[in-house]
This record gives sequence, C-alpha cells and structure tokens, in this order.
Amino acid sequence: MPNRARFFIGLTILSGFLLVTRSLWTGLHFAQPGAFLAYCALVLVSSTLKVRLPGLSGTISLNFLFILMAIAVFTCAETEIFGCVGGLIQCLWRAKRRPTPIQVLFNAAALAISSALSYRVAHLSDSFRPHQTAVLLAVAASIYFATNTFLASGVMSLVEGKRMLATWRQCYLWSFPYRSEERRVGK
Repeated sequence: MPNRARFFIGLTILSGFLLVTRSLWTGLHFAQPGAFLAYCALVLVSSTLKVRLPGLSGTISLNFLFILMAIAVFTCAETEIFGCVGGLIQCLWRAKRRPTPIQVLFNAAALAISSALSYRVAHLSDSFRPHQTAVLLAVAASIYFATNTFLASGVMSLVEGKRMLATWRQCYLWSFPYRSEERRVGK
C-alpha cells in the first residue's frame, strides 16, 4: 500500500477518534436515554441491511437514513455514536470477506466524521426551529453524502493509484443512477 494511502487512512482514523473522544468528553448527555437506546437499536438493525452496487467493492447501508434523522433529534455526540456503531456493524455483519481492523476503524471513523460534520453544518444557526426540519435534513444529507463519498473515494484512489475525482464520479453515478441515464440520452 502506498505511503500516501497509509497517511490518509491514519489521518482519517485519528481525526475520527479525536472527534468522538472530544464529543464524549464534552457533550455527551442523555436527555432521553430510552429514546437513545431504541434509536441505537434501529441504527444497528438498519446497518445489517446492505445494498451492493455493480462496480463497487463495498456496500451501501440503510443506516444513513437513521443517522440523518438523528441529526434533527439528538445531540452531535449521540449522532456520532450512531455513525460509529453503524459503521462497525456495516463492516462486520455478514461480510463476504473478513475486513481488516484498519478497514473497520477507517469505516467507523469516516461515518463519525460524516455524521459530525453534517450535524455541525446543519446546526450552524442556533435559531433552529422544528418547522425547518426539511431544510436541515436536506443540508445534512448533502454534507453527509459528500463527506462520506469523498473519504471513501480518497482512500480507494490512493490505494488503487487512480484519480480521486474519477473514483468519486464512479461512486456518484452508481449512487444516483438517473444521472448516467440522463447522460446517455443526451449524447
């Protein structure tokens, strides 16, 4: 594995670890412990539901729906926990081939970073009101998608020696199939 890939992976894992550690240290309080546990169970179950897309070696989990909803309901620290737990289960549950510890740590860190960044951007305004939930979730979904796919594409491009943007486009097109049909029809 190239040194740049090792550095990127290490930096992502370290960033995710520091982010979660900071949140746990400074911001974790369970205002609704029952709701947190029930929601954690939903994240766990949804993380076992994986979709395989042609041309991609990984899977897409349905846990992102619950992580996005958590952004509107829970704290940033709780949302990061959901991201980490979801990433761990997604990696380990019925994997076709056993992931390495580094792959598991990278995936959990990437989902923690994506969850935290989405939460922070969506909550930039302290004047968030419940009637703005649709806007909050649209912003959060966009940030989550961009962060998660750029981290995954970044590591894949460094390991495989490909251009990052080309790798990201390949993932993006599979994530939004209507775009590829649009391009084919337009030519």
